Amino acid sequence: MRSFEQSEGHGVPVVQWLAIVAALATAALSVLVFWDPHPRNRDAAFEVDGEALFVRIAASQPATKKGSRVGNAASGSRIVLPQPTWERLSVGERDALARYLDAAGGSWEICVGGATRDGSRVLAAEPALTSKTWSQPLR
Repeated sequence: MRSFEQSEGHGVPVVQWLAIVAALATAALSVLVFWDPHPRNRDAAFEVDGEALFVRIAASQPATKKGSRVGNAASGSRIVLPQPTWERLSVGERDALARYLDAAGGSWEICVGGATRDGSRVLAAEPALTSKTWSQPLR
């Protein structure tokens, strides 16, 4: 009569096989739970530098560079973005721009509108985010 504690062909105890399977299952589950295939989608996973983001956007878009002013606490700061650019920004990037403007002092606004065909100006830009709406607590 064969012992219950031995597997069929190898003489390895069943308890040892169960321990190995449990360890592998735990490792696989850990990978599924903790691995994120899209780290850029996590807004809190990294800190975005709002000033660097603004400089990068302004360098590639003449309309943003022409229509924006930052750092004037007396008259307020303003960033003007074309609608497609605003829509491509993640929540974390939008928040980083808001923190950058907030640190400059005074009132500020981020305005969004349609761009001209040549990309030289943003037309009918409306405030999408302001210092007043950004600082209000969620209800």
